[in-house]
Amino acid sequence: MLAYLKDILCKVGLHSWQNCECTQCGKIRYTEHVWQGCKCTQCGKTRDTGHTVAGVNCSICGELNYAGKQAMKICSGNYSEQDEALNKLIKQKKDERDAASKFIMKHIFNKARENPHMERREFEDNVQDTLINLCKLLKANGLSSTENLIEIYRELAKCDNGNYALIGITILNIPQGIEKFKELCTPCEVKRMFLRVRRYGKRNATIYQILGENPNDEIIRLFIDDLQYIQEVEQLEIVKDVLIRSAVKSHPILEKALKLPISDDPKYKEGQSLRRKHVRDVLAIINDRMK
Repeated sequence: MLAYLKDILCKVGLHSWQNCECTQCGKIRYTEHVWQGCKCTQCGKTRDTGHTVAGVNCSICGELNYAGKQAMKICSGNYSEQDEALNKLIKQKKDERDAASKFIMKHIFNKARENPHMERREFEDNVQDTLINLCKLLKANGLSSTENLIEIYRELAKCDNGNYALIGITILNIPQGIEKFKELCTPCEVKRMFLRVRRYGKRNATIYQILGENPNDEIIRLFIDDLQYIQEVEQLEIVKDVLIRSAVKSHPILEKALKLPISDDPKYKEGQSLRRKHVRDVLAIINDRMK
């Protein structure tokens, strides 16, 4: 009889509330929840605020937290969503940025491992936009992100057309990033990275200095070819100095370069003529020192 009476009371709206839950019928109301972060300790209801910030999954409810949701947008959203998510993440605390970075890194690694032999266009379509945003996020963390950048570089280097030049460009833009990168990588890795950066069209004095520390034939040929493009005096001086210091290796390659015909096409003639002039200048110094 008592149970029947309680049932009647609840049906007419006279619940016996204890916080958010009726002790008579178990009904849950929208108010009076007892929140522990994102989850009510009494009824188990969850909300989209109050998640834990460690990692990208909330340790209370298991759902993606704020950092995780922004990272997901960077991995799978459209351009406007990616930009918005990136800007929001950059404004978060470092531990949230770190957690989001690891989530995005895992996404990129999975894509690269699914198809390590993807064509360059496939890489650009499936990975590059996400990688660009990840590099911006890691740059916001400064020098502490160097190890993450190296991990990405080593993974993408296994992919035939993985554009890890973006990693090198990011490191160049982090104060003391080059020094840390060289400390943690082998000379071969350093050379491979910045050769790729140069191949993707980036030229500056720092890149020439790095590549010129222990140049092989490939780097010497690259430097000789670049003599037709370099406009800045500092870069030109670095390149010429490397060629002169590497006389044993560079001399025969310079001799061959001097014999290359100059195009009649005005588009190329000026640059090739300039290269020949610089080659002559370098050879004159080398020959004089070899006497």
